Amino acid sequence: NILLDVECGTAAVNYFSKLKRITSNMFPHLVLDQYRELLWVARIWRVLKLFKCNGFGHDLRAVEPGELVLFCPVCPQKRVNLDP
Repeated sequence: NILLDVECGTAAVNYFSKLKRITSNMFPHLVLDQYRELLWVARIWRVLKLFKCNGFGHDLRAVEPGELVLFCPVCPQKRVNLDP
């Protein structure tokens, strides 16, 4: 159920509200507010997925600027799709 909510694009505030109700359905306002921590973990998760998709999953070297950018074949680039 948790993976389904995370992978299906549920908004973080709705997901957090659901977690509060699962934790204490009668008194969700008494559950500690850890919304910022949830956003922080979501941000780290996106970065880790980005590293994995670009082949940096097990690489110990530092990621150089521009290495996580996808190639755009329609963007104007010298010697690729523009005349020199």
